[in-house]
Amino acid sequence: MADLSSNSDSEQEHRRRLLSAARNGQATAKAELRNEYHVRVYSEAERSALRYDASPPLKCRASQRRLTEWTQIDDAAMSDDADLASD
Repeated sequence: MADLSSNSDSEQEHRRRLLSAARNGQATAKAELRNEYHVRVYSEAERSALRYDASPPLKCRASQRRLTEWTQIDDAAMSDDADLASD
């Protein structure tokens, strides 16, 4: 039983070291994590370069339909305004 816990502890320590190295940008640690554990770790520089979409997800299809309808109405109104301005 002691063998299992010591083996588990060493495995956890190995993963901690890999994660720490990958977080600091070490390519070999990133490759090992990707190949062995199917995990992608971004360094701080990579995370700062990421751009996030902050718009909240829509709750249902009806909301999506209404949003699409409103967008189409706004587009039509804008084109009508542009036609009036050009006359």
